[in-house]
Amino acid sequence: MGEAFATWGRKASIAAMHGKERVIDPILSRSLGLVGSPAAGIDTDKFGTFSREIERQAGQRETARAKALVAPLLDAKAGLSRVLSI
Repeated sequence: MGEAFATWGRKASIAAMHGKERVIDPILSRSLGLVGSPAAGIDTDKFGTFSREIERQAGQRETARAKALVAPLLDAKAGLSRVLSI
């Protein structure tokens, strides 16, 4: 079933912190066949926190897009092909 997706077996960088990637990765693996790993060196808290200790400067969609644009630059050396921003 999942092998029909173009994502099957591809690597993905997950731009998340505080352990969320441990929850997200198995779901992405089962549903899309992606092999996930945390985005190296990205501090997603600088985009705002759920606890609002650091206020978001933009909405959820814009914030996710900003993270997705930053993470590939940091993960280029790892050869990761997709970025998932959470």
